[in-house]
Amino acid sequence: MRNNHGWGLSAMLILCAMLAFALIVSAIIYDHSFDQDTLSTLDMGEEINDMIHTESYQEMEEKIVNAARNYANKYYPSLPDGNRVYVSVKQLQVENMLEELVDKKDNICSGYAYFENQNGNIVYNPFVKCKNKYTTKGYQSEYDK
Repeated sequence: MRNNHGWGLSAMLILCAMLAFALIVSAIIYDHSFDQDTLSTLDMGEEINDMIHTESYQEMEEKIVNAARNYANKYYPSLPDGNRVYVSVKQLQVENMLEELVDKKDNICSGYAYFENQNGNIVYNPFVKCKNKYTTKGYQSEYDK
């Protein structure tokens, strides 16, 4: 004998649950695929990260260099050849030479700079770290205190 009553309630509930699960998973995948933060934290190389936030992080590094230059002029007016001095962003802020560093996503950033005398020229190298969003190549956490 043939059953012409169609699907039962349990079969319909199982189908609805599977469709709801598929919809939730696809919404999460869609959200993550267009999220700029996700793109910058994926291990896709520094080039993609630099393309997304290059300007604001470069501006931060320039601010650190300017503050380090003021710090060097104040505390090291005659730095001997070959000497290197490290100064943290926190120290530059205590000295009122640098304001708080905040990126486009309102993450507070830290960092440091070092300057050294190379054959009579003072060379400045800034380093920035903004959570997991951006880190300057060559950054070493032991100098960021």
